Amino acid sequence: MSKTFPRINMKATGKNIESLRKQKNLSVKEIQEVFGFESPQAIYKWQ
Repeated sequence: MSKTFPRINMKATGKNIESLRKQKNLSVKEIQEVFGFESPQAIYKWQ
């Protein structure tokens, strides 16, 4: 029996992250620090 995994819509997820970040008036750098990333590239990649 094979398992079915949910698919993530990368564009919709990225837009949602950006929208929520802007609603909370957070910078990419602040999000980067919360997640502990060394550079902001991961955040920009999602957006």
